Amino acid sequence: MNLVLNNVANMAEYYRGRSERFQFEVVAYGPGLAMLRDDISPVKDRIKQLVEILPPGSLRFSAYNNTKETLEKREGHPIAIIPQASVIPSGAVRLVELQEQGWSYLRP
Repeated sequence: MNLVLNNVANMAEYYRGRSERFQFEVVAYGPGLAMLRDDISPVKDRIKQLVEILPPGSLRFSAYNNTKETLEKREGHPIAIIPQASVIPSGAVRLVELQEQGWSYLRP
């Protein structure tokens, strides 16, 4: 989780230094969804800080709904996602859509 956030922070600093606009989206699914869970995320404070210091709209977090629903069934209770993230229908589909729009895919 910290590796992902380090990549975002380092790349943002690089592009800021070049006065270039940038946009990042972190798509979490499977075990990675823990990053965006409000109850157990060990990095939720760091995510909040990154969102606050980066230009508005330059960083987005997306939580895969199928993973969320699977965990809710397994754990027997609703799972809240951090406020900085939105829930998306499919993580894999979102990754494909972004790549079709010309985005680069970086997997730490």
